[in-house]
Amino acid sequence: KKYEEAINHYQLALAINPQYASAWFRLGTCGLKTNNLPLAQQAFARVTQLEPEDGEAWSNLGSAFIKQKK
Repeated sequence: KKYEEAINHYQLALAINPQYASAWFRLGTCGLKTNNLPLAQQAFARVTQLEPEDGEAWSNLGSAFIKQKK
């Protein structure tokens, strides 16, 4: 449950190789858990680009938008 620490690690890993949808998903989840909604939005948007059939990513992206009142 060290979400802030995990965010830093995922961002470093994704800077090296941004092609891992599962890492983007986990980063987005950390963003939701820490109420960092812009981060969650960015991460889940990336998942939907890499894996357009991932319904859970689309749902989480929608949640991030709704929580930001967008």
